[in-house]
Amino acid sequence: MSTSLPDLQLAILAKPEIVSLESLNQKLAELQNPPKLTEQLAYLAGYFDGEGCISFNARKSTLQARIGSSDKEILERFQKMFGGYLRATFHKTNAKRQMYAWGVYNKEAQDFVLKVFPWLSGKRSVAQLALVPTFGEKSIRLSSEEKQLRGRIEEHIHAINQRVTRA
Repeated sequence: MSTSLPDLQLAILAKPEIVSLESLNQKLAELQNPPKLTEQLAYLAGYFDGEGCISFNARKSTLQARIGSSDKEILERFQKMFGGYLRATFHKTNAKRQMYAWGVYNKEAQDFVLKVFPWLSGKRSVAQLALVPTFGEKSIRLSSEEKQLRGRIEEHIHAINQRVTRA
């Protein structure tokens, strides 16, 4: 399976001081050697592609992959396979309807995206962008260029998510 980078990622390669090329190359290498496809992984990747969401907040430097559902069992399967949190919530318009949310943040979110990436179609472009930032220690100060880059990534992810939800 061939993996191409979106234009934003190609532009990043011209400024290696902004993004860790070693980190980006490692992620691309992992995409070239996807995990063994099991029935469970295939099912969860497809479920996430249809029902999940990838978001990025540049100001807080937070990447999140998440799913909301009334089916707690399916979200428990996500948590068992990929880690993350699972919590009870309520439906936005029907407060009596029990809902659940599963999600992962930052490095854990990127690890999840790398595992399901080969089988994504609808979320593929957002997933590619989600792999660009490097997440490490919270105490590391980001350069102004890195902050601008993350702002552009956030804008692109938001624009893609808006197109998908309106379609």
